[in-house]
Amino acid sequence: MINAGTVHAIGAGLTICEVQQNSDVTYRVYDYARVGADGKQRELHVDKAIEVSNLDSIEYVQPSPVAIGNIIKTVIAECKYFKTCKYEVKDSTFVLYDEFVAITILDGEAYLKSMI
Repeated sequence: MINAGTVHAIGAGLTICEVQQNSDVTYRVYDYARVGADGKQRELHVDKAIEVSNLDSIEYVQPSPVAIGNIIKTVIAECKYFKTCKYEVKDSTFVLYDEFVAITILDGEAYLKSMI
């Protein structure tokens, strides 16, 4: 999980699931000379980014997978607003919670059925 204000980059070969508050603020400090829809290079915001950047180091905690029947559950990130879990499903059974969930399938396929 990357907290607001943390300088970070996105590279080739990454899968990113972004959960965030609704915001139109992104400060770019480097953009690989990419161009926007207008064909011009996108604006950089170096001074603004420096003002709001958090340069403190962040402790990395290795997630611990937990086996639950035929499922391996790993809590990837958690805060007071949400929790992100990785589920490795070995069979065709999987029960979702009775609360809001967003599902991203990284490998294989799934059949989802609402119980409502």
